[in-house]
Amino acid sequence: MVRWKIEDARKWSCLGRIFFIRHGATKGNAQGRYIGSASDEDLSMEGMLAVKALRHAPYLPAPSQLLKLYMSPMMRCRQTAGLLYPEVLKESIEDWREIYFGRFEGHNYEELKTDRAYQAWIDGGGEGDFPEGESRAAFRERVLRGFDRVVTEMETWTPGERGILLESIDESSKREIPNVAAVVHGGVIMTILSAYAGGGYFDYQCANGEGFACLIMLDSGHGLHLTDLVPLRSEEEKE
Repeated sequence: MVRWKIEDARKWSCLGRIFFIRHGATKGNAQGRYIGSASDEDLSMEGMLAVKALRHAPYLPAPSQLLKLYMSPMMRCRQTAGLLYPEVLKESIEDWREIYFGRFEGHNYEELKTDRAYQAWIDGGGEGDFPEGESRAAFRERVLRGFDRVVTEMETWTPGERGILLESIDESSKREIPNVAAVVHGGVIMTILSAYAGGGYFDYQCANGEGFACLIMLDSGHGLHLTDLVPLRSEEEKE
């Protein structure tokens, strides 16, 4: 069982810790396809079994440690959330749908390698917009809007049966903090972390069933930061 405490709030306030978990694998994931918002795939049988095995992973919180789970409304995320944490309160965030890959949607490298538009996109480091797809700017805007919704809700939590008292958390409190989870797509994780944790977009790539945990911090100017990043994967995979 994971037990998190604040050791150094650095004169910032802490809203809690969030566990970003990428959904389990689908058939399209296994085939290396671009599976975006137009491909609402179910988890594959292998993906379901892998997610069920994660219920005992030492790096993930126990159900009793989570106050709430936020997720993308797409089937692969809903199924992953249900298998991992069937007893935890859940909320779907519409803005966390995966990006639409446009003419690449549903295809893999072998099917696209002779496509000039695809080659141009690859030559650009994979950082450009997807032809006929959703722009990266629009995707980033809506993903961060969805995260703002989560942060706003966490700010409004008040003391009660679960003992949440966010206003009292400071650099010397060293008290336990609330935990929430987010079962989402890889692109959503990379977008949020690159915006608030520093680093580049591709620094936060993770495999199906993996992710990152971090503290949600507000500085004295109410600026948002994600700190104390911890990869969520087995020790063997870290090596």
